[in-house]
Amino acid sequence: MARKSTRKKYKVIDMITKKKLPQKPLPRFNVAEEIPIKVRRSLSRRRSNAPIGAIPIGPSPLVMLSPLYRRDIDTKYIDQIFMSKIEIGRGSFGNVYQVMSRDDSRQYAVKVTNDKRSVVHRGEVLRMLKFPTHKHCIQFFNGWEEDCRVHIQMELCKINFETYLDVYHALPEHLAWEIFVDIALGLQHLHNNQLIHLDIKPSNIMITESGVCKLGDFGLLVDTRDLIDGKFLNDDGSEGDSKYVALEVLCEETYTMAADIFSFGLLMMETLSDVALPKSGPTWELLRNGVEPHCYRRRRLSLSLRSLIRKMIQKSYEKRPKIDEVLKNYLAVRTMKRRNDGKGLNIMSAWNEDYPAYIATLPHPDEAVPVIEYPSPVAQMLAAEIINSPNSQIRWPDVQ
Repeated sequence: MARKSTRKKYKVIDMITKKKLPQKPLPRFNVAEEIPIKVRRSLSRRRSNAPIGAIPIGPSPLVMLSPLYRRDIDTKYIDQIFMSKIEIGRGSFGNVYQVMSRDDSRQYAVKVTNDKRSVVHRGEVLRMLKFPTHKHCIQFFNGWEEDCRVHIQMELCKINFETYLDVYHALPEHLAWEIFVDIALGLQHLHNNQLIHLDIKPSNIMITESGVCKLGDFGLLVDTRDLIDGKFLNDDGSEGDSKYVALEVLCEETYTMAADIFSFGLLMMETLSDVALPKSGPTWELLRNGVEPHCYRRRRLSLSLRSLIRKMIQKSYEKRPKIDEVLKNYLAVRTMKRRNDGKGLNIMSAWNEDYPAYIATLPHPDEAVPVIEYPSPVAQMLAAEIINSPNSQIRWPDVQ
């Protein structure tokens, strides 16, 4: 009589990988973003009532303006105190510049926010002052407001992890652990200080030239001491990126450190498989109900890592492991021991050769980018089974 397998079977669904998606052209930083006329008029009124010159954000002496700054001349603080200003990033938040300080001749990153989001980013500065510096968290140096725009002076890194994954796609497990350990150590620092990041994703992980990964963008940082049973007393909650958000945050507005664990688990799955995570829809639903992408299942990974990721992204947030448990995984311990023995891997060792080769393959910014539709009909059918079940309490994330 044939012996039945006791091994648990997991549902698998076909999902496209990012490598198969059309390549996006490089952003055109020289093209100014179009601002609607109503917004321009509103901003003009605000600017006319705004204080003249730069105003530090946060208590002194934690935040102080440079002694080189002169209010009596008609030049902005960023142009007085910094030189060699190069735009290195742009998004809905505003712009990021690489600059050199006239104070100490060191290079920094300065994030200049859109004026329409200045209140949000003023809060980001105050949140960054809440926790001490750490090797695996981006260091904050200064924050000021001028012309209705918040400016945040931070540590400068080489790239973000999203760009790294655009070049290398599915990483081998031994290399991925170098990244996972860095992220976990940064998260451990936040959680030990009773803080929830709430926006763990590749674009918020920065990488230094020496290959050290650091948590960045603390705009959604939540202090658990401001919560009661994981909830805000008022409507202060934010959801983060819908690709990585945990179900309980979206549906129940429950904020715990387990939300970071879920996002981290999805990031680990993405790193290892190159899966293109959806913002919404049937496949989004499946990933939060124990269904695994085929591109992830076919990777030759250790059972310990697979088991860890399943626990991290399980639906019940009370059952997810704490960040200390993630770091106690024997593969994480082995990675840290290898580092202590001077045998750690530098994930950026080949970057200066590989990145130019990748850039050469990108389409011109003016070329049209084709659209690929997913998920597949099978994914939609599986999701329908879950959504229509009596226990389902799920709504789609309201994100385009």
